[in-house]
Amino acid sequence: MSPEQDGPGVLPSENRTAEGHVRVETVAVVGSGLMGRGIAYAVVAGGYHTVLQDVSPEALDRARQQVRSDLDEARARGKISAGDADAAYARED
Repeated sequence: MSPEQDGPGVLPSENRTAEGHVRVETVAVVGSGLMGRGIAYAVVAGGYHTVLQDVSPEALDRARQQVRSDLDEARARGKISAGDADAAYARED
């Protein structure tokens, strides 16, 4: 089956680009330790809806606070605009 055709195990065409690549809109990050929160920051700052998960609610809360703090620091240093930081806050779950 060619990439242009929908079939079992193939994403429907509305989820692919014209070139046949999968369109990514949401990224899940499992684990909110140092690496997980760093990945979550990079993904949310990169414009993707981001879902951060952890088995520990306390670790998850700390990671979410750190991601917001990192976004605030990036805004203060001029690495991202205030509007981009606000949009990133809205994309993080």
